[in-house]
Amino acid sequence: MKYSLLIGLMALYGCTADKGDTGDTSADADTDTDADTDTDVPVAWDLLSFPATGEDCADEVCILTMTTSREAGLLEVWIAETGDPSAERWVETHTAFVLAETNTDGSEVYELRLDWVTDSAAQVDNESTLLNPTVLGPNYTNWADGLTWSFEASSADGADFDCWTTGHDTAYFAKRCTNIE
Repeated sequence: MKYSLLIGLMALYGCTADKGDTGDTSADADTDTDADTDTDVPVAWDLLSFPATGEDCADEVCILTMTTSREAGLLEVWIAETGDPSAERWVETHTAFVLAETNTDGSEVYELRLDWVTDSAAQVDNESTLLNPTVLGPNYTNWADGLTWSFEASSADGADFDCWTTGHDTAYFAKRCTNIE
């Protein structure tokens, strides 16, 4: 399962990526050295069916999907560039997932589309991502070498919470989510 999810996520940012100059992110509000990782959250493990996949990251748009076992409330993904020790960590948080499909078993597929940007000043949560193939390549063999994700979901009534963390440095989001792949 770990490898099938990783392969799905690899499609999100293209298996190879180019990291260009991300610009000076030291004053940007989206940079964070601990990504609010000091927030402990309760977990109910049956909400995310297939935590997340990348259907496509081409033509300057990345598409993330999350599948839940039932109707979801808040869906959120945190993405951090954790692989470059020489730079401040770039962190994005996106919550604008929309219902794309309801399956016959009652599970639901939610989708988030993010346009690529190449300048930190142009990155807007829920609309665009700096963490894309155009920007990430030269420092990494492939995109997964330097990114860490925390996918999080709550049930529609807010009673249940589920999460899944994967990528380069899963300890980075350990206080947000203890379910690690």
